Amino acid sequence: MTPPKSVALAVTSYYGPFYEDGKKTGAYFSEVYHPWKYFTEQGYKVQLFSETGTFNWDQHSIADGALSADEKAVLDDKSHDFHKATQAIKKASELNPADYGVFYAAGGHGTIFDFDGKAPGVASFAGKVWDDGGVVSAVCHGPVILGFIKDKDGKLVTEGRKVTGFSDEGEVLFHLDGLLKKNGWKTVQDVVKGKSTYVAPEPPLASTVVTDGRLLTGANPASATPLAEAVDKVYKSL
Repeated sequence: MTPPKSVALAVTSYYGPFYEDGKKTGAYFSEVYHPWKYFTEQGYKVQLFSETGTFNWDQHSIADGALSADEKAVLDDKSHDFHKATQAIKKASELNPADYGVFYAAGGHGTIFDFDGKAPGVASFAGKVWDDGGVVSAVCHGPVILGFIKDKDGKLVTEGRKVTGFSDEGEVLFHLDGLLKKNGWKTVQDVVKGKSTYVAPEPPLASTVVTDGRLLTGANPASATPLAEAVDKVYKSL
């Protein structure tokens, strides 16, 4: 039986200091908005959720110059359906995995603070979607959660599979590699190392999607919609 045509869109619940300019990180706007938009247009029910039922936007992701005119309009429109969706965010514990056929983890550097072992509810939820025959996907820094998603037998869903995610080279391009090393914060590659075969995007910021059965990953912000499109294709094949 085909899993429900519903997407559980996971975001980081972390919102706090990160950047050297004092700005805070959290969920990356475009990596939440664009998948939500695509899936909604394709007729999926989309529910945002996080470990705690709270979230906020990475401040760099909504800064001047980071958004297109259309994205800025959506961000500022409190009557927009996307704003309503963000306000209706739920805790992982409030959702029933059996009601969802797709798990999609959005990125933002906030994920390195909670998806890295401190979001057991999100990881457990994704594992149950997997066990029920659904699709598990993650984009950019979202794949941090993949190091903790296990099936009913306790096996990581990434074992023996290929994945991508934001690369160490990408962190260098954004001048964040030094900050990460100084604070002992892990990169996506650090988390998935030894748990899967990592496929690096070439060049680092090029849209890149890796499909390995029902496990799909995207490398960076540019991959958010292409990943959603690939997820839709796999879902329709179930």
